[in-house]
Amino acid sequence: RQHFICENDKDNILQMSCIQIVYEPPRVAVIILHYRNIENIQRCISSLRESTYRNATEIVIIDNNSGNWEIMKKEFPETTLLHSEVNRGFAGGNNLGIEYVLTTNARYVYLLNDDAIVVPKTIEILVNVMEQKQEIGAVQSVTYNLENHSLIDSLGHRLLAKGGAETITE
Repeated sequence: RQHFICENDKDNILQMSCIQIVYEPPRVAVIILHYRNIENIQRCISSLRESTYRNATEIVIIDNNSGNWEIMKKEFPETTLLHSEVNRGFAGGNNLGIEYVLTTNARYVYLLNDDAIVVPKTIEILVNVMEQKQEIGAVQSVTYNLENHSLIDSLGHRLLAKGGAETITE
């Protein structure tokens, strides 16, 4: 998107100065934690390829010592692959990805497990919420059951100022 801001020269009413402002959508790094199930990561990457938020999205796959390293290098050349020699678990694997993302110019990080399927407008909607409501520090998408897409698994959690979290139920 482009915008122009112009003003008249105070000495010459016929002369105008303008500056062009170009809005660049914020970069989003999608970190996918992968362990063993190659079919899951294939579905997940396929769903991300359909995302409407195409501009400035980097996909980072954390291979948690899955044994699928060579397959993933060949199947997902558009992604950044980070390999761990050991299974670091959920927190350790995501921390490896976040450490990498901090060296890039991504403004937001979207954490996914490899069995997630992302609806095309998901990242666009999440970024819009973050950009419009500066007081929000984190957002989460609704999680549906993988086998029965009409069942909601999670609406997310509300982080509490006093510490801890509570499950959102409505």
